Amino acid sequence: VAYVGSQLAMLAGGLFAARRPLRPVVDMACLRELARYGTSFTTAAVVLELRVLINPFLVGGTLGAAAVGYVALAIRIGDMLRFVVNATYRVSVSALAKIADDAERLRRSASEGMLLQLLAVGPFLAGFAFVADPLVPAALGDEWSPTTEVFPFIAVGGFVFAIFSMQFALLYVLGRPGAVARYNAVHVVLFVAAAAVALRVLDDPIGYGVGEVVSYLTLVSLHLSIGRPLQLQYARLGPWLIGFLPPLAAPFVPMPWRLLL
Repeated sequence: VAYVGSQLAMLAGGLFAARRPLRPVVDMACLRELARYGTSFTTAAVVLELRVLINPFLVGGTLGAAAVGYVALAIRIGDMLRFVVNATYRVSVSALAKIADDAERLRRSASEGMLLQLLAVGPFLAGFAFVADPLVPAALGDEWSPTTEVFPFIAVGGFVFAIFSMQFALLYVLGRPGAVARYNAVHVVLFVAAAAVALRVLDDPIGYGVGEVVSYLTLVSLHLSIGRPLQLQYARLGPWLIGFLPPLAAPFVPMPWRLLL
């Protein structure tokens, strides 16, 4: 009820701000284009959302409800810390669409966007990973400590999304949402397979994180599909990744050696 109410309030606010009357209009050409593009777009989103079933089904079925809680908390913290990228990714689709006909500007903008998104999310993910070991037990209790060991793997996924979300945006801008759907399908299948094996071998919630990291091997196909043809620049990302990634290992390194990270 609250969600429906919020959507109605948003609709009312939009109509008020636009100061345009709401009236029915039928444009069959527009509707056909919306249906064609929207079907592929929605399919890609739905396929990717199948990831959310991995935790309750695989982690829960293998390790029990407590492990599901650890993983779910790590995922939620990661989502909150990369809030900037979640917003700018949607803006980037609109921004890149305006220069879709200029390949050079598209290449420069996407390359710059990858760096800016990494800089926007890196300090939050790396910073939390570094202090998670004392912070999470202090805030939630010692029973939640396993979350700190899952989070670094979730953070790696946050870095990956920050960098490669530009390439997903490019595929949408260039009218190739079907390619995104195919990539997402392969990604989810590999995620399920890798997580299933890792959970049984490690017998630990970390197996979920290992499965997620392994699933990003499918990014090779994404790069070959859009990154290499557009000659996107990755070199400037290297020094920042060298700085951001070591603190992720903090939960596995005792003090005072942790400070070296």
